[in-house]
Amino acid sequence: MTTERVVAVAARILLDTNLLILLVVGSFSRPLIAKFQRTRAFSERDFDRLLELLPARARLVATPHVLAETSNLMRGLDGDTLASVRRHLRNLVGELQETHVPARTAVANALFSRLGLTDAGISVLAADRDVVVVTADLDLYLGLEHAGLQVVNFNHYRLR
Repeated sequence: MTTERVVAVAARILLDTNLLILLVVGSFSRPLIAKFQRTRAFSERDFDRLLELLPARARLVATPHVLAETSNLMRGLDGDTLASVRRHLRNLVGELQETHVPARTAVANALFSRLGLTDAGISVLAADRDVVVVTADLDLYLGLEHAGLQVVNFNHYRLR
């Protein structure tokens, strides 16, 4: 099944931290994508491709761990820009479905020792069959794929 098809049939989509940062920063200011340390690896075209992958009927989901990591990694922005970007994050959080994965559950996941708490929490949530994870993180992609979970490597999509 193609990347577009996997995502198009998804009821819920979970973006990894890097892609969630790209979504928030790009929604605030497309030119900021190239300037911000955490999004510099992406382009405005990548932002457009990410938007293309998100079907209107699908619901974005996130764990509190992903949201906390996203918020914390935005600290590299200057004061006024950081405040504005965090307002965009606040709006996005109001629209997405936050699903709590207890840390106790996440650390019991097989990916925890290799990838850490946030990615292990993603793995736990991805076990729910109506969730597709979209990631630019190769280790997370391979771990989820090995576990037989629905995962899309954004780099495969963006580099075509």
